[in-house]
Amino acid sequence: MSHTSDVGSPVVGPASRDLASSRGVAIAVIWVSTALAAVFAPDMVTGSAHEHLPMAAITGWIWAMIATGYVLMAGRSGPGSRSLVVGTTVTWVIVALAVIFGPVMVTGTDPTTIPLTVLLAPVAGAVVTGFLALASANARTATDR
Repeated sequence: MSHTSDVGSPVVGPASRDLASSRGVAIAVIWVSTALAAVFAPDMVTGSAHEHLPMAAITGWIWAMIATGYVLMAGRSGPGSRSLVVGTTVTWVIVALAVIFGPVMVTGTDPTTIPLTVLLAPVAGAVVTGFLALASANARTATDR
C-alpha cells in the first residue's frame, strides 16, 4: 500500500519494501557468494606442467543460476519469505566458505589437486535453496486457503 508524502513523492509501505528487499537480498547473496568463490577458490591442478583449471569459475555460475530461479519461482513476499531469505543467506555463505576453505584431494606422484568442495558445495547450495523456496511457497499457499 503506498500513499503520498507531504512533498508529493510516493511513500512505499512495508509490504512492498519487504517484497523488493527479500528476493533481491537472497539473489544478491547467491551471486556475491558465487563471485567470491570463483575468485578465491583453489584451482584444480593437473598434468606435468601443473596447469590450473578454475573449477569454481567454470561451474559455480550454473548452480547460482538454478538457485536464483528457485528464489524467483518462490513468488511474492508472505509468511515464508523471511525464512527463505535467511535460509538462502546462511546456505550460500556456508557454500562460499566451504568452497574457499574446503580441503583438496591430492593424488598421484605428479600431484593432481582436485578441490572436491568446489564441485559439490554449489550443488548442495542449489538443492537446499530449492527446498527453502518450496517451503516458502507452501507456507504461502497454506495461509491462502
